[in-house]
Amino acid sequence: VMRVEGKEFAELFHQYMVEGGGERILAPRPGVLGVVPVRGSLKPELMKTMEPHLDIDAHLQRHERFLVMDCVCKKEMEALGKDDSRYPLKRCGFLGLPATIPLGEHVLSREEADQLLRKLEKMGHVSNAAYGFQVGAESPQYVGGCNCDRYACGIFNNHYPSQPSNYRSVIDPQKCNFCGVCIDRCPVDAIAADENDKAKVERAKCIGCGVCVIGCNDEAIELVPVSKEEWFHTPSSMEEWEEMRLRNLAAEKNISGQ
Repeated sequence: VMRVEGKEFAELFHQYMVEGGGERILAPRPGVLGVVPVRGSLKPELMKTMEPHLDIDAHLQRHERFLVMDCVCKKEMEALGKDDSRYPLKRCGFLGLPATIPLGEHVLSREEADQLLRKLEKMGHVSNAAYGFQVGAESPQYVGGCNCDRYACGIFNNHYPSQPSNYRSVIDPQKCNFCGVCIDRCPVDAIAADENDKAKVERAKCIGCGVCVIGCNDEAIELVPVSKEEWFHTPSSMEEWEEMRLRNLAAEKNISGQ
């Protein structure tokens, strides 16, 4: 059996994902990962409309210990010699653990987990939640996910799709002073200058992460809900989620003639 590791393994995995593997895993809807509006980006009245599996604050209150793992995308870029990320390695997971698990480098207390998340949010990370159920839960809950940057992350760097949130950024041209911060922070290049030298969102590209909202000192940007037709309603069970993916995959094959 041939053993492949290090840079060679990273090159093979990168090739697999770029040449269709990433799309086949992440493209079918509902997505494996879903974009979470960054905390503080939604107006209080809209917080009630957020799908339950995207509620990070509720997740933090349910547990006392959290497993935080190294970002596999960043490690891949490091192995390839392409990592120009300014962001930390330890940043993904945030999986809830029993209170009896001892604290350590990758096991954080609630306060430590919250502080790290706030640091990542301020730096411009996008939280991509893993859809899932807690044992005994009657509805979907946030169980953890990836915290992605636009430099090292496979989802953004290689254009692997994730499930957008149910919101999109809108910029008020009257308040915008065109400082350029939102353009720099947007992980999917959805914001650019318009003909009046104001920042404008290209809605089709926007994933509703809210990273631009919390970075705008002029409070010129807000997240607004998508239409009823576009709204993604969380499946009520893992079985329903799997059935939806299978139906959508079958529909895609019929359309493409495969």
